[in-house]
Amino acid sequence: MITDSNFSLIFKDYTNRLYEKFNTEKASDINNMVVFFNWCFFHKNNFMVEKFNVKFIPNVCETYNKLKTNILSKDNNPNIFHNISISELRRLKFILYNYVTNFETLSSKSENKLLCNMISSESIRNCINYITEVIKEKNSQIIKNI
Repeated sequence: MITDSNFSLIFKDYTNRLYEKFNTEKASDINNMVVFFNWCFFHKNNFMVEKFNVKFIPNVCETYNKLKTNILSKDNNPNIFHNISISELRRLKFILYNYVTNFETLSSKSENKLLCNMISSESIRNCINYITEVIKEKNSQIIKNI
């Protein structure tokens, strides 16, 4: 059950912080991704993925914590996905992709209406595209270092 106190914890707005630190037009979309994960952790719903392999929950939690650390830290690293591996990014992308592809079904369920009204599938799709770009960059860095 969402109350006023946990609403503010779930729907935390890091948009200004994201923009100030990373100077990205994607700040709103990235914030929406964080809110999506806040929602999923709060509701313990396996990230809205049917038959989600629960052995990956600790990995997703660790990746989420790295992302939040990158947002909140005072360092000047301009990469929001700093020290997040390609496999971790792919896992996030998989979860987000499921949200987008199942958006109609998810948004029709009463327990998801609030989230789906606030976090559009388009915004999450933008995050997927951004993560895809980052994966390509990280792959090219690996190739350069070989």
